Amino acid sequence: MNNRLEPKKTNSIFNSDTALGLVGFLLGLWWLVMSIQMPSSTATDGTPGAAAFPIGISILVMAVSVVIIAMGAKNKVTYFDLKSITKENGLAILISLALFVVFLVLWNLVHYIAASFVMSLGLALLYKIKPVPAAILAGVYSVATYVIFTQVLKVMLNMV
Repeated sequence: MNNRLEPKKTNSIFNSDTALGLVGFLLGLWWLVMSIQMPSSTATDGTPGAAAFPIGISILVMAVSVVIIAMGAKNKVTYFDLKSITKENGLAILISLALFVVFLVLWNLVHYIAASFVMSLGLALLYKIKPVPAAILAGVYSVATYVIFTQVLKVMLNMV
């Protein structure tokens, strides 16, 4: 049995779980502050305003982060050990973050679907999906998320 996959006991309440939870909470708090500045009025037909979805997500992220912090501090167990990340996985994480930044930059220059397609295709190829299935997956994901957000959740994604 591989011991790297099993949780490890630590002597400190500040372990990688509490660190990850703290980062998640701060991200959720930042997102909440930014979301509160958006229009939040509800239309007469019951459609929530633009701020409803991001506020809900930010509260959910903060709540899950608090649970992760509490569990990490209480159990003094870490399920996410930074030392166990291989060089290859660390590089994949950095490339994933770079693709996300590329997505954000592109989204300001082109339509959401195109920016999402580039990021999704890059991630699929990075994680070793063959090019044709990766392109199909990226296309379906980009269009589906656009339709769900714009038509179902009434969140405007086409900022161009």
